[in-house]
Amino acid sequence: MNNIVPILGMKMNAILFGLFFENGIKIKHKTTPAICQ
Repeated sequence: MNNIVPILGMKMNAILFGLFFENGIKIKHKTTPAICQ
């Protein structure tokens, strides 16, 4: 069990990081359209 918990935690962190990263890119696209285009 002790080996399973950290792996689940890492997966959750990766999913959360991915969501924040995607949202960050979307926000950047909205705030700086000239640079992105």
